Amino acid sequence: MTKAGSIIAEPITLSGENAWGLRQEALRCAVLVISTFGKMMSSHVPALLLQCWGLFKQSLDPYEQCMVLDEGDLSETEEDNEGNTTSFETVIAQLFEALLAVADSARFQHLLRPVLPELIHTTIGYMQMTSLQESTWTEDAEQYVADEEEETFSARASGELLLDSILTAFHLDACRGLAQASHSHLQHADHLKQSSQEHWWRPREAAILAIGCVSPILKDLHSADPSSCPFDFQALLDSIQQMDLSQSALHYPFLIGRALWAVSRLCQTIPADHTARFLPPACAALTCEAPAVHIGACRAVASLCKHCKSTALQQHLPALHQGLLQLLNTTGEETLHLALECLTAVIKADPSAAAALEPQLSPKLLTLWSEHVHDPLLSIDAVEAIDALAKVPGVLPNLQERAVPTLVSLLQDPGKLADGLVSGAIDLVSTLLAPSTLQQAQRMHQALTCHVISLAEHSDDAEVIRSCCTYLRILVRSAQADLLHWESDRAESTLQLLLGMVSHYLQPSLPDAQCYAIGQLLSAMLRHLREAMMDAVPQLITKLAVKLCSAQSLPLIMSLLVALAQLVLLDAKTVVDILAASSIPGKDGNALQLILNLWTERHGELTGVYAINISIVAIALLLALQHPQVISTQVKGWQIETDTGIRTRSKARKQQEQWVMLPAPVKLFSLLVDTVGEQQEGGGPGFNGRQAGDDEDEEWEDASDGGLHSNLGSLGPGLEDVFAHNLDDDDDLEDDTDVQQDPITSMDILHFVAEQLKAFSAAHPDQFGACCSQLGSDRLRPLKHLYPSA
Repeated sequence: MTKAGSIIAEPITLSGENAWGLRQEALRCAVLVISTFGKMMSSHVPALLLQCWGLFKQSLDPYEQCMVLDEGDLSETEEDNEGNTTSFETVIAQLFEALLAVADSARFQHLLRPVLPELIHTTIGYMQMTSLQESTWTEDAEQYVADEEEETFSARASGELLLDSILTAFHLDACRGLAQASHSHLQHADHLKQSSQEHWWRPREAAILAIGCVSPILKDLHSADPSSCPFDFQALLDSIQQMDLSQSALHYPFLIGRALWAVSRLCQTIPADHTARFLPPACAALTCEAPAVHIGACRAVASLCKHCKSTALQQHLPALHQGLLQLLNTTGEETLHLALECLTAVIKADPSAAAALEPQLSPKLLTLWSEHVHDPLLSIDAVEAIDALAKVPGVLPNLQERAVPTLVSLLQDPGKLADGLVSGAIDLVSTLLAPSTLQQAQRMHQALTCHVISLAEHSDDAEVIRSCCTYLRILVRSAQADLLHWESDRAESTLQLLLGMVSHYLQPSLPDAQCYAIGQLLSAMLRHLREAMMDAVPQLITKLAVKLCSAQSLPLIMSLLVALAQLVLLDAKTVVDILAASSIPGKDGNALQLILNLWTERHGELTGVYAINISIVAIALLLALQHPQVISTQVKGWQIETDTGIRTRSKARKQQEQWVMLPAPVKLFSLLVDTVGEQQEGGGPGFNGRQAGDDEDEEWEDASDGGLHSNLGSLGPGLEDVFAHNLDDDDDLEDDTDVQQDPITSMDILHFVAEQLKAFSAAHPDQFGACCSQLGSDRLRPLKHLYPSA
């Protein structure tokens, strides 16, 4: 370490050898020691950090002279044994890595506290745009956008990372240091400007970049303690408006672009009344020839649209739309991404203005989508803009009229389409269908549904199948029972086509990747078409069980479990009877035994509030049902620890896992108890404004013993009305708000489970006692917290 430290401490010279490769290896050793062997080498780190700090300070002057101003020569490079090039720039980047390792280390970061202000000031100095970056980005705007949005290999990007780590580690102390350092650089820039130095804008641009890149942390600190956070965002934005946005865009494009970028990141920190003044310069900048300026303008406008008052925005909308349409015609792919994002924000900010420009916007957006359908970023951007336009009242009919004929021609002959275009076309169809009225949805159904189902039936492309299922799910949600009466171009009814498709993708022989979305489609059908599907339910239950037992993919298993839970809520007894009478090819035991084992074992892997809640509701219903077939089924309980000694890998390989086998009701009861414990730890909200523990002084025996006359009625007080509302729900929901607005999502699951356990203890005291005795006091502890008097 002494040798590495002496190499690091050697100053950079503008003449002579600098041994870049040796310096870089020494700095790599320093990073390794700090990040990997910190505890072992802790006594060496302070001295090593001091040498790194010395090199960091000393190297700034030659860096500014040679790299920023291009007035010196440190361009010599070396090549290591692996063919990698080392240079002054790579050494500086490695030096940043060493300081980052210290800043991110809880063990060593305190060593930076004495030099925080100077460290931040020096870091901003390294963040100045180099002459090479300026020339490269002037010639290639696409590279400018890419370098801005990605973590590139440069001192500028490394400085952003270091500032972020310093602010995260030192909070207000670092905030004060940043305020001092940025103010110093801004003053230095003013002095250079007054001295007629051409490069005066560089330190100013670097200071604005430094503040903007850590603005999320600064805003959090300011919100937590405004009096202690030294940043005056209003004053900074005033300075940007007066000094930067009034400059000549052609003379200082990167400074003005940076100023607009800062507006996009900081405008939400000031009152909405004060943000409107940035709209005129941002609008004007959209049509500026300098790419850096209109790139910054796109970012600023997108943010201002979200924070300005609509009245202030309206007078600028014609200029905004025209400027963005011009950009859509002239920019490259990286800039096009920003322009589309900005246009989406403008459309959402004032839909009526977008409606007036629909004849210009729709054709352009559809053309851009078709041209970039293979680009995952741009195609999504285009679809999001089309989606925003489609939701504007009065626009959708014209938009559909323009798009549907082309989409029909594409989907009629998918064999001629390139990879990716088919799924992209179906995704666009889904975007146009989602906000449709019933009449509009019917027209799209008549034109496109048969083509989509045909694609789903014959494709083996998982992405195409996913897109088809998404379209059909939106169609079911949009049309609901009306879909059953709409004509189809095929001999079968639409319901028959849907059921046939679901049955096809529930075949165990099909790979999981092709079946991922079928569970969600089935869930939508059960939610909106349940009455018409009742005759098909027995066959669906059997096929669903077979597919569940063959599936290996967790997402597929989870979505099918949710669909199975929905079936249990519809008719638990029928589900149990059918599963008990069925077998799974190649599996021992009946389908009920296999499904209960799988369900109780995988329930803990469910994610999402709706999935977890509906599984718990269905489990409670199965427990309350007290079906003889469920009572007689044995499932895995908990693992038996057979070896109390040290468990080595060798022992684990030789020793098979052993499990306690439990009656299914005991396991179901255990899952409900576990839910109580999990909800108590998570502190979930109460049901209808109440906490589940509000009634904890009531004895379980006080629960109503009204019996288990119906599936819904057995779900406890108040829940029958909730589910009845769900069964009659006919809202025109967004694609994912079926789940969001389902009462099961918003129910207080802790209160629900508490009521179910009370009802179960009252209706089946013997079974309740047997469950408690098999679980033991440790596993029952959550109930003691919930009902201390029980």
